[in-house]
Amino acid sequence: MKTTAKSLLRKSLRPILNTPKILKQQWEFVKSDIEVSGQKMLPSKRLDYIGGGDFKAIGNEFFRYFTEFANLQKTDRVLDIGCGLGRMAVPLTSYLTRDTEYHGVDVVQKGIKWCNQNISSEFPNFYFHLLDVKNPFYREKGESAAQYKLPFADSSFDFICLNSVFTHMQIEEMENYLGEVSRLLKPNGKCLVTYFLLNPESEALIKAGKATHQFAFCKGEMKLQNPNVPEEAVAYNECYILNQFKEAGLEIRFPIYYGNWCKRQNSVGYQDKIVAYKH
Repeated sequence: MKTTAKSLLRKSLRPILNTPKILKQQWEFVKSDIEVSGQKMLPSKRLDYIGGGDFKAIGNEFFRYFTEFANLQKTDRVLDIGCGLGRMAVPLTSYLTRDTEYHGVDVVQKGIKWCNQNISSEFPNFYFHLLDVKNPFYREKGESAAQYKLPFADSSFDFICLNSVFTHMQIEEMENYLGEVSRLLKPNGKCLVTYFLLNPESEALIKAGKATHQFAFCKGEMKLQNPNVPEEAVAYNECYILNQFKEAGLEIRFPIYYGNWCKRQNSVGYQDKIVAYKH
C-alpha cells in the first residue's frame, strides 16, 4: 500500500516537478510578495512590467545621475515622463522638499494606479497621471505620441527626466516629445534623457557582435531591432540627435555619458545619457 501510495503521489507530482522554470518563477513571485510586505513603495514582481532589474538599486543609480550630472536641487519641480512603477520617484521622496512637486506620467494604467496608492498616499506632493497615448505594448487606443501635448503649462518644471522612453519611440514621436520637454522647462531648467546613440564607436562594437542589440534595420536616422515592431528598441544617429536638441532650444552639457549597452570600455550605466539645459 505504501509503495502504491508513493508511486501515485510521484505520478501526480511529475507534471509539476518537470516544470522547474515555472516553479522558479512562481517562487520568485511569492518571495517578492514576502519581501515587499511592510515596504509600501516597493512593488511586487507580479506587477513589474518595466524590464526587470533591481527596482531599488536602479532608482538609486538614477538619483545619483540626477544630482551629480544634472544638478537636481531639493526644491526643483520635477516631471518624470515614462514613470512606470515609480522607480525614479521613490528615491526622490526622501530628497525633494514637501513644498515642491513631482509629477510622473505614463500610458500604463496599472502602474499609475499603484503609484497613486503606494506613493502619493504617503507623499501628497507626488502626483501620477495617466496619458491617453497609443502604445503598441501597453495601450491600443489613444492619441498619437507624434502629436500629443502633455497636460502641463509652459515653463512648469525645473527638471524633466526620460529614462528608456526615446529608446522605444520613432522619429516623429521622439521629436514631438523633445519639443514638449523644451516647452515645459523653465528658463535654465534641465533634462536628463537616455538613448541608444549610434556613433563610430558604438557602430563598430555592434558590428563586432558585442552589443546587446544589433539594430540591423535602417529607417532614416534610426536603426531598429525589429522592423515588425519598431518600438521594441530604437537607436538614433548621434549627430542627428545633437541637432534635434539644438533645434528644440536645448543646450547639451557635455560630456555625453555613454552606457555599456554596446560593451564599450568606459561607460556609465546601460543606456547613453544626455543632460541639456533650456536656453
